[in-house]
Amino acid sequence: MRPVLSDRDVVGVLNDAYARETMGRVAKKMQAAIHAPGEPSVDSLVETRRCGRHKHDSRCSPEHVFEAIGAIIYAMEWTGGDLGVDKDVVAARASTAPEFIQTPLNGHTVPRLLELMLAIDYGFPPFPILGSWLMPENWFRLAWSELETCSGFLVALASRWRQQQALPGSKEWDHISFAAVFWSGILFCDDVSVWDVTTMLYYYQTHREPVAAEDYKQGWTGYTGVLQEMIAEVSIREKDRLERKLSLDAHLLIPTFVRDWKLRTQMILIVQNLAARHGCQLALPKMPKPPVWQRWFNRPRHRLGDG
Repeated sequence: MRPVLSDRDVVGVLNDAYARETMGRVAKKMQAAIHAPGEPSVDSLVETRRCGRHKHDSRCSPEHVFEAIGAIIYAMEWTGGDLGVDKDVVAARASTAPEFIQTPLNGHTVPRLLELMLAIDYGFPPFPILGSWLMPENWFRLAWSELETCSGFLVALASRWRQQQALPGSKEWDHISFAAVFWSGILFCDDVSVWDVTTMLYYYQTHREPVAAEDYKQGWTGYTGVLQEMIAEVSIREKDRLERKLSLDAHLLIPTFVRDWKLRTQMILIVQNLAARHGCQLALPKMPKPPVWQRWFNRPRHRLGDG
């Protein structure tokens, strides 16, 4: 997790007792699941998984797998909830390791999804996930289907790890590691961590309403938002999760993924109001600047002299 509250590291240490307790439970459960099948240590588990097709890629690291799975388990442990899905369905999803499309065009799906989620969380109208002029519609639908499979796979795998039901095999381990490299190294700046992305994918998978088949084809997701849940839980579980989301959104996710500068400005103002209302610490975020063309047209104009 991000270490300190500063201009650069925008979310702080584990400030409250419930957050520290939650992190402790996550560590114990992940460790217990490793020992359950007879693995003597974390190192031995990592060594047995070093046989994937990306083992020679220096960017791939076992830390990516622990970070991705740990982020989701932390979110599960915070609320104490389960997926509300039949165990056989979870097992099937966890065993369906997707084939990742290795093209930069694939990078349009995650940013577009995060932009949609931020809009819905802060009370703006939802919009369909669609391609852009850079990606033909059929390519986008293929990449979107892959992302749906990938996020469901990660959440199901984390759920089974948390319940000590199964650890990822070599193939699954390889897929998680490669996806993490792709997200953090190609799609985003280094500031957006694997933890950030997988937590958002968990929220997406667990905060949705059913969508009709035709609406789904048009790009509607059914995402309902997670922010109001965080606000409602402050009196029960303290404010750490809400404070982290507000800080992360204002300093990193909104500036990175929300394309319209007016919408970015509105969202950041809402974040600041929510932080003040609920007593959350929030380092002052930078307000978005209008596009260059608009700043140019809005410059003071001096009248020319008669001469």
